Amino acid sequence: MGRPRSANSVFRLVLCSALDGRSKMSKKGSDELSRRALRAACIGSLVEWFDFGIYAYMAPVIAVHFFPSGDTVASLLSAFALFAVAFVVRPLGGVVLGHFGDRYGRRGVLAFSIVSMGLATAAIGVLPTFATVGALAPVLLLLCRVVQGFSAGGEQMGAASFALEYASETRRGRCSGMLSASIVAGFLIAAILVSGLSVVLGSEAMRASGWRVPFLIALPLALIGLYLRYRIDDTPEFCQVRAGQELATAPVREAMRTQLRPMGLVFGGLVPFVVGIYLLLTYSPSYLAHGAGLSLTSAIGANAVVLALVAIGMALAGRLVDRHGTWRVIQWASLGYLVLAVPAFAVMGLGGVLCAVLGQLLLGVPVALSGAAVFTALVDSFPARVRFSAGSIAYNIAQAALGGTAPFVATFLVDRFATGLMPAFYIAALAVLSAPAVLIAQRSAGDVRPSARLGAGV
Repeated sequence: MGRPRSANSVFRLVLCSALDGRSKMSKKGSDELSRRALRAACIGSLVEWFDFGIYAYMAPVIAVHFFPSGDTVASLLSAFALFAVAFVVRPLGGVVLGHFGDRYGRRGVLAFSIVSMGLATAAIGVLPTFATVGALAPVLLLLCRVVQGFSAGGEQMGAASFALEYASETRRGRCSGMLSASIVAGFLIAAILVSGLSVVLGSEAMRASGWRVPFLIALPLALIGLYLRYRIDDTPEFCQVRAGQELATAPVREAMRTQLRPMGLVFGGLVPFVVGIYLLLTYSPSYLAHGAGLSLTSAIGANAVVLALVAIGMALAGRLVDRHGTWRVIQWASLGYLVLAVPAFAVMGLGGVLCAVLGQLLLGVPVALSGAAVFTALVDSFPARVRFSAGSIAYNIAQAALGGTAPFVATFLVDRFATGLMPAFYIAALAVLSAPAVLIAQRSAGDVRPSARLGAGV
């Protein structure tokens, strides 16, 4: 038999066991909070981009009701131009909501953005058309799109900060991938809903008044997202900054003064992604319907299949970000855009549902890779005290300048040069132009670990 333990030894053993138990309980509680924060961020992003997706998929119908013209291409260009307007407003929303997010917390801004987006989208569902009120109809539609764009300006950076600031250092890539997957899921649900309604109601009924239904559904979805977001306190990193009395007095001004270099690198590095994802999400169905001979229902259905696979790919690719680093994965994605864009559009242009799916899948590979890394790039590039502002400005300017205009530019290029490959040449050229920013950012971050930051400090 061993020697009997002294009272001190027993006390130390009990104390260590208790501390170990508390540590495991604390880790379990922290993991649960992280999961809840990720769910809240994802459901909000899903709802926000469901709203954008509805407009994109209903663009051909909106073109008829709000921009009547004898020229189908001109009407569609007008509808896509209004789609782009929301992105032009996004930087303003990013500046205003970024200020409040850095000064007063992420949660309140996320609550505002999801409610205002839901109200604006539901309003589109009750707008009078050009046939009823004439030129006032597109003006009212414009106002709704402005509100949507302003709200979206604070959504993505807010959701990214909310989810990743709760996540552990070794799981940020997976959270980033899930957040991007939720964006694609929003478009996917929009595609399924529009396709389903088209089948149930029929093309004529859908064009007459059925197009309003998806917009009206946005409001109850937004209220669900609001409920989930308000059940969780603000993030530990923001609370740490606030507790240390380190809140920036003027976060936008400070970001512009101290974070210009990482903002420029993030802007440059993410350019192919913001164009590629909108070509896949919003332009492909119209291209397949008007340029590849598919019916609108078949085009949206083929797009929905691809979006489901891309969402899964984004979630899985988040593990690559955790393992290899943010900017290395973005570098792989840029190479993918350069190599796969032309084959993707060439295959799509062959016609038929199978070619539509295969072509979009080729484009979906780099979209999934870059989508998994986009939010770790945004969050890890900036210190917490100005993160919301700096990330919102960089990301939303890229979205406004190149993302929101992507469907318009693609439609214009195809019409101007009479070849469906022009969007592929466009995104391939952007991948080449963004390469220096990606390489510099990768060298600056070192990609030694997933959380390596371009910015400095908390």
